[in-house]
Amino acid sequence: FVNPETGLLDFFCPQGRYLHVPPTSSVSDYRGECVPFDISWWHDNDRFCIGRLTKQVRKVSIMNTLTKDEETIEVACEETLNEILERYLKYNSHAFSYTWKRMGQVLNMNLSLAENGVVDESEDCLYLGMDPQEYVPMLHLYFDDDLTLI
Repeated sequence: FVNPETGLLDFFCPQGRYLHVPPTSSVSDYRGECVPFDISWWHDNDRFCIGRLTKQVRKVSIMNTLTKDEETIEVACEETLNEILERYLKYNSHAFSYTWKRMGQVLNMNLSLAENGVVDESEDCLYLGMDPQEYVPMLHLYFDDDLTLI
């Protein structure tokens, strides 16, 4: 926007200048060298990263075999299938009425994907020069006619 006091182009900061916004006018006490502008301050992982929430994030596709709907979601490798099911409820509110399978085998909902034999093959894909986003493991949901309501 055009600053009405100076007539120059300026950043619009109604509550005052932010940390990463340099002043547009010459200021004698401004030390721009201590605030690098090549990376946003919220992306500076070395200074502001306390820890990781997961060892690795991976994608998994979930296919409802009754409706043929397919959703791909990102999950943490430590999440159990029950935790994944809770996040899948926004796509299918009756997800508790389904049996979860992978390659014909019923999955244990109290175990993680790796513990159920759904291994993360992204490292193998990278080694072979393939895009890991091209191969996403798929879980199949089979409807159980148990008449449960959620």
